[in-house]
Amino acid sequence: MFLLVMKMTFKRRSKLLNSVESEVLQTGVKMYIQNGIVYAGELIEPIKVLAVRALNDYKLWLRFSDGEIKEFDFKPLLTETAFVPLQDNELFKSVYVDFGSAMWNDGEIDIAPEYLYHESISKTIET
Repeated sequence: MFLLVMKMTFKRRSKLLNSVESEVLQTGVKMYIQNGIVYAGELIEPIKVLAVRALNDYKLWLRFSDGEIKEFDFKPLLTETAFVPLQDNELFKSVYVDFGSAMWNDGEIDIAPEYLYHESISKTIET
């Protein structure tokens, strides 16, 4: 019984792939399949924080998975309920990277890497 289900699933998946490939050729729209779901557009790798350092004046220096180096000003967020503990400068300076995100206090406080990426300012490397 299990083999029959596997064969049917494989046949359906092959039929779906052929259908998607045909659609791409006819319309020129790029598509991809992830976890059995068809998406229009191109697959974009999620952005991750690779390195972080606390700077003076509640700013963060960040290196992202696409190679970008940016600076994020955390001051405007320090009044938000989730980030009030970071008003303690020693706690703020204890920032570290875990699972591609900036974190504090053993993971109790974190911020989305996508938010950091889009709201930060690009920095050039000075030599």
